[in-house]
Amino acid sequence: MTWASYLVGVVVLAAAVAASSSATLVALGIVPLIPPAWLVGSLPPPLPSSDQDSDSASSNPPDAAAVAGDGDDRPSPSRRRLRPNRLYFGSTHHTRFVPRHHAFVYPVVYAGISLDSLPPSSDSATGGGAVDPSIPSWLFGHNRRALFALWDQDYLADPTRTPSSIRARLLSALLGFGISAEEVGEVELVTSPRFLGVAFNPLNTYYVFGPKDRSASLRAVLLEVNNTFGERHLYLCDMREQLPAARAGFHAAFKLKRSFHVSPFNNRTGFYEAQIANPGLVNRMDVLLVIKEYVSQREAPREGAADATEPLSAPAKHLMARVAGTAVPLNVLSLCHVLLVYPVTLLMTTTRIMIEAWKLAYVKKLPVYQRPSAVRVDSDHGRTIIRKPPDSFQRYCYQVFLEYFENRLSQLESPLTLTVRFPDGTVATRSSPSSDPSPTPPPSIALHLASTQLPLRFVTDGENLPRALAVGFARGDWSTSPADMAPFLRLALAAPSPSPPTAPQQVPAPVRLARRVYARAAPSLSFLTAAAASTSSTFPTVSGMTASAASTPAAPLWVASGILAVWAEESWFALITPFVVDPYAVARRLQRYWDEDGGIGVGRSGGQAGRTPPASTSITTAHGRMTKRASGDAEADDEETKSTGSAESDWVRLSEGEAPQGRNRGEASQAAVDDGSAAASHDLLLGEFPDDVDIEVRERRRFALFVGELREALL
Repeated sequence: MTWASYLVGVVVLAAAVAASSSATLVALGIVPLIPPAWLVGSLPPPLPSSDQDSDSASSNPPDAAAVAGDGDDRPSPSRRRLRPNRLYFGSTHHTRFVPRHHAFVYPVVYAGISLDSLPPSSDSATGGGAVDPSIPSWLFGHNRRALFALWDQDYLADPTRTPSSIRARLLSALLGFGISAEEVGEVELVTSPRFLGVAFNPLNTYYVFGPKDRSASLRAVLLEVNNTFGERHLYLCDMREQLPAARAGFHAAFKLKRSFHVSPFNNRTGFYEAQIANPGLVNRMDVLLVIKEYVSQREAPREGAADATEPLSAPAKHLMARVAGTAVPLNVLSLCHVLLVYPVTLLMTTTRIMIEAWKLAYVKKLPVYQRPSAVRVDSDHGRTIIRKPPDSFQRYCYQVFLEYFENRLSQLESPLTLTVRFPDGTVATRSSPSSDPSPTPPPSIALHLASTQLPLRFVTDGENLPRALAVGFARGDWSTSPADMAPFLRLALAAPSPSPPTAPQQVPAPVRLARRVYARAAPSLSFLTAAAASTSSTFPTVSGMTASAASTPAAPLWVASGILAVWAEESWFALITPFVVDPYAVARRLQRYWDEDGGIGVGRSGGQAGRTPPASTSITTAHGRMTKRASGDAEADDEETKSTGSAESDWVRLSEGEAPQGRNRGEASQAAVDDGSAAASHDLLLGEFPDDVDIEVRERRRFALFVGELREALL
């Protein structure tokens, strides 16, 4: 081997060592991810802007000659130059200010893709294509496997829906916010593409430019936020509603109400101050989010945390998150540069999230918030488009839940319809059989499930339904309108008289044993059982078996294993997670609330919850009054109002901050209804309180409402 061969080998080895060392330092966050000057210098100049953007970005004025020309000289839409695809080399910064200071900086690589440049026929059914004609499809593919890949199903709409392009989904989402397709020009998507088939994007940013030819004028910015639970939420930054002034270096600022759970160390109170830089005016992207007016709920660090400080009740800034990067052209050369120097960085997003979460929980000892249910009512600037999907056992619990109410409805002599709205937006309707051909629509009950927990509790706690319903309502897992609450509880719990009493459903031995393990540490809440059980029949029980599974010998073992898996998961998280309020100890807290109130619940009736309901109370007789109300019987309304009080009036007292019977005004004022969400809804739900109310106060209020409604339903 000649000396030349040795020299080439040494050079290659040195280059490999340098590349691997650089990649390691960048991946660890020791060295910032800075693009080389020869890549940055090859970018074309920014596009011209409108007068609006020129004023807001005086520090980066567009080329005056570019905007001084006559409008007739501009190319038509069919001939306009598309915004070039780019890579952004930058970093993400996070700083938590209270209750403990915590900060980190990590390098990131983002791709800025013009949605107009994506080939419309590039779909997975035909093998996909390339993101850019100048790049081989095996290097950066669109809807196909490649080293880097952009898949339409990763963005915006639920992937189970009819396949469509990202731009079509974006236009549909913008239309839901009141922005028509005529107002939308080119769109740049800034995202982290899949690398070796792996990607997790905490934030995707859609820069929606105006329809003017070659204009850098932003019409809106859509922020697509993903959390680690598989949920997805949109925040709209509408240029028509921007704040009067932006910070230095940014072009627009917005105020966005927080309505999505991202970090387990934050609740959903406060708002985001969003600062946006326009990548059409400068060759960089920059998004800054600051959480303000955050209301802490017992968030002081736990004992053992060094230099623990008490949290501010409403700090000026709670947390700051920023993503910024410098643009370089997207081409084969820049992609090879990423592969050579920064390959580890592209795979570290989820790992870094877990590392920082571990530091906050076990080093700085911050308590954890349980993931709340998705916000039911969408705001003008935000909506959840994908919720956490149920697993196979939870889907089975849905079937058990619906079959239980089918059986209850089948025992009614009067017509009644139950409509169940599941967390993912799907609706199931069940009706009682009726031979009455009356043209008047039958009375109906609308049940809203905010999470999968109520059907799950019907299986795991099906031999104590009052406890299952009380725990679920106190947690906020389900609700109805004020008028539907008592009828729903009658349907779920009351004796089906005058039908002959039926034998209780037989619970298979494995399921019964698993239920005992699951509920072994929970109080029975016997006062609810006494209030719900009729003297004329056996208390209703859910066997946990569907009609199709009842005949399968192995089904009871599968159901029992599902219950034990839920118990193991909850026990494990309760053991290792320092929750602000333990979400798995609701039943114990309900017993404590009852004991602290001296055995007197709070609600409309104001009587003792332990009273035994008369034998005449039944689903049929109770819904007879509903039938009269549906037909306009004023006498029935007057009679019920005099005897039990009005659900609507109690709801109004709550929403205005007044206490129902037995509570003081100060406590009720904490449970005032959030005007921003509840007032916009046409179906106000009982027990919907804003996120800034303390968790235990919320539980106590919901429990008080439940006890009062239980009396109304069964006494």
